[in-house]
Amino acid sequence: MLVSERNITTREAEPQSRADLVKREIARRVYRHADTVVAISHPVAGELVGAYGVRPDQVVVVPNPAGRRAEVRTAASHRSDTISLDRTLHLLLPMRLVPQKRATRAVEAAALLRAEGLDVRVVCFGKGPLVDELTTFAADRDVPLDLPGWTADWVASAPENAITVLPSYREGFGNVLVESAMGGIPSVAVSNSYGAADAMVPTVTGELAFSGDPVDIADAIRRVRGLDAERTSAWARRFSSAHSGGVLLAAIERARGGGSSTAVPVLASAVGQFDNVGDTVLRRGYLDHLRTLGPLTVWVGDKSDDYLSGLGLQPGDTVVREAGQWRRTVSRRLLSGRGVYAFDTGETEVRRGFALRYLRLAPLLLVHRLRGGTAVLTGVGVREPHPWRHVIAAVLRLCRAVTWRDAASRRMMGLGEVTPDWAFALGADAATLRDTESPRPLLAISVRQGLSHAARERPDDRWVEAVRTLADDLGLQPVVVAQIERDGDLARDLAARLYCEAVTWLDASHARQEQRLRETYRRSAAV
Repeated sequence: MLVSERNITTREAEPQSRADLVKREIARRVYRHADTVVAISHPVAGELVGAYGVRPDQVVVVPNPAGRRAEVRTAASHRSDTISLDRTLHLLLPMRLVPQKRATRAVEAAALLRAEGLDVRVVCFGKGPLVDELTTFAADRDVPLDLPGWTADWVASAPENAITVLPSYREGFGNVLVESAMGGIPSVAVSNSYGAADAMVPTVTGELAFSGDPVDIADAIRRVRGLDAERTSAWARRFSSAHSGGVLLAAIERARGGGSSTAVPVLASAVGQFDNVGDTVLRRGYLDHLRTLGPLTVWVGDKSDDYLSGLGLQPGDTVVREAGQWRRTVSRRLLSGRGVYAFDTGETEVRRGFALRYLRLAPLLLVHRLRGGTAVLTGVGVREPHPWRHVIAAVLRLCRAVTWRDAASRRMMGLGEVTPDWAFALGADAATLRDTESPRPLLAISVRQGLSHAARERPDDRWVEAVRTLADDLGLQPVVVAQIERDGDLARDLAARLYCEAVTWLDASHARQEQRLRETYRRSAAV
């Protein structure tokens, strides 16, 4: 197991929500059991050891590839090597305007410098809830303030004779300090803001203020004389994509080596539509991946052997058909905190009945996670939004990985990432896909009959004539295929109207129908 931590979680005097306290307690119990823990900076690594009980030999500091956006600009920076206090000095604030960043400290430092007769202006590349407070604060102190807003290429948009200022009291790293240095702009940060010290080199890329007091920040600004481009370039390679990626891959390999000696048991559900080849194909891809983690126990319920033929079950798999046995197995395994619990994949609904199942499982998932176990939901699609989706989303926050097979589902559920449908894992190999010699004379038409809650009209004569014309123009022979057995009548009807073959189910076997479909698709120029 590999854990990645990017933040300083210590909140000092900040109020902490119940969710913050729960997350920290979960981390305290779980992190120490990881094979490798990746930290974004040395201060984050120190906190992992001191606050979470992680052994030092478990920790790997992986430099953040913060310079990725600036790598192209590094060699061609047009900026001056020196900072002059005799002309307009711009203090850059590339940050989200939240309390942690303390943007007003930079404005107050600018006011102190202006009181000495210096022409100092503040440019804030950022947005956030405190933008009005910052505007008022600057106006009250007669400090010129520009608010161009956030842009990913803020370094290129910065004016000449500029210094980046980061007055934060807490930083896991400080990406903008590296971006600033790689763009030829020196910076000032606070010496006790944890990870900022990893993101700059005092006297080379900028200066560290003694404290977050505006007087100390102003003093650090005065000390900045420029940026040593040659020494900065050598240092910045540490944050390149190539170097960071190499260290991360080494950390992953170490985690794989540390966990390879003991496989973890996996519980997975694989219950799809009884007559849909797509449902067994995508679940086979899912189970094949889960099987690499350890021994697999699969819930299939009352599904027939014909359905199971498409799942690719192996002799070492344990298949559970009886509901009571499955509930007992899930309860025992989750309470023990051992192994992986894998929610079913494919298309799902977020109605009341589904939400109640998630709620009943939530206490077990919480115990499982607190004791070091893992739960995942991946490659799932949601058909329609319902209010009960919020309940399901809340329970899914107990999972270590949540992914959806399309962006619409991700937006609807409000958490997780987007990854491909698991059926893509079983696609043809590269040689087959690149084969231009084998004949592909067919135009395959895959049909889907409307469902009871989403009725579809059957194709009319105009549609049929359009398909005939398209096939003639392409020099292809139409063929109508049914991936779902219930669509057989529709497929045969369309085939008769198109004067072509229909590839429908000859029996109930998913494996045999999948084979027939694959053979048809391999001979198709388009589907």
